[in-house]
Amino acid sequence: MMRIRAFRGPVALALTLALTLMLAAPALVSAKPAALAFGFGPIVGGSLPSGALPAAASPGSKVAFDIWARNGGKSNISKLFLTATTTGTFHSVTVTNFNGAKGSCGPGPGNGVELSCSWKPLSKGGAVQVRVVFTTPSTGDSMPVLFEWSSSGYVPGSNNSHGDLFVQTDSVALNGDANSFAGGFLTTGDDPVVQTNPALSEGNPQSTKITSPAFNIPVTAGENNDISDCEEVFEECFGQASIISVNNGQTFPGGFTVHIVYNAKHYYAQFVHFFDDGTYEELEECYGEPVAPCVEVSIYAHKTFVTAYLTENGKIIGH
Repeated sequence: MMRIRAFRGPVALALTLALTLMLAAPALVSAKPAALAFGFGPIVGGSLPSGALPAAASPGSKVAFDIWARNGGKSNISKLFLTATTTGTFHSVTVTNFNGAKGSCGPGPGNGVELSCSWKPLSKGGAVQVRVVFTTPSTGDSMPVLFEWSSSGYVPGSNNSHGDLFVQTDSVALNGDANSFAGGFLTTGDDPVVQTNPALSEGNPQSTKITSPAFNIPVTAGENNDISDCEEVFEECFGQASIISVNNGQTFPGGFTVHIVYNAKHYYAQFVHFFDDGTYEELEECYGEPVAPCVEVSIYAHKTFVTAYLTENGKIIGH
């Protein structure tokens, strides 16, 4: 603590007053932090741990991130900015403004800053929902993203922010094993087919192909060796589990097509579809015009070909 000697007279009073004002100056010019709520997810107010769609993608594919912010204060935030720094590259962005928010987004200046947005103002009670799509790097095992919200422009009586910074970090896993994984976020005009390596061999005994029922959704296909769900219910389960993920489990009443090829003959094979919640359905043989859910099976050239018509996510296992 600094000790100040007391002087008598007008000069002493002036010096004491000046020193008091100097010590108090920061409190006089500082502003309250902006009352900004923010998070991940496609709904304002959501609290998902990540905004990545899908959570894992093939290197070189696209990934979307859903992020939101809301002004929960009693006054406007005169200026609000959002940037995203990542190892990927900007592809596209969609912005939805609510309750008088006025702003837009576009590609960033580069050098890692791939997204730049601004709102002037973010009104009291205003909210924004941003979906930005990046193309992932062609190598690596993840793509991190640093989202930074910042505000400025303290206007007495209008808002209470001045240079506040709010940080959100996110990432998407990159899976480069083409034998057992493929997919990403499909945008309009992309190839709707998502497929693991179709060149079968001893090291790649099965392939899975999904024809997406829509664009602007995440779609991934894969295989793994865990067929324990099937073995708990049926005898003589075979092959790998074909993992199907289409828009995080959305139901598509019109169905979508999944093609699976096994590098072996499986006569009299049947197939079961396990849903994400652990329940399952036995896929019956299709008759006439296929109506999901059903399955068609044929054998040719020492391989088993399966065409499954599904309405939602899950995994398919043969038995």
